[in-house]
Amino acid sequence: MPKLLPGQYAKILYAVTNEAKDIPAAVTSFAKFLKRRRATKKLPIIITEFLNLVREKQGILNVKVTTARVMSENKIVELVKKIFDSDVALETHIDEGIVGGIILETNTHRYDATVKNQLLQLSNHLSQKK
Repeated sequence: MPKLLPGQYAKILYAVTNEAKDIPAAVTSFAKFLKRRRATKKLPIIITEFLNLVREKQGILNVKVTTARVMSENKIVELVKKIFDSDVALETHIDEGIVGGIILETNTHRYDATVKNQLLQLSNHLSQKK
């Protein structure tokens, strides 16, 4: 039997629960399936992938947000909704090394609006002018 990736297991779980009349029984059956395939160690990643898939199907964009300091989640949600024009689910991180600004990451894009990145771009621009 070929090994499946966590994302593939998540798609199976989504299909099983989406079509099931008895969701607890469907989840139990899926858990037995994982056990037979010796894939229970992948469960945390499978759950994360499953939740991402559910949000995607509901039109909710998953966004990883990195800032230099703690920011109000309401402010972050407001900013990210304006940028992506979509409902969002946030995963926030703090990285004091970016000095200031924000990094937004989706499955397909990365927006780096940090002071550190702007200084790096300025430095590269100035060194090319010599």
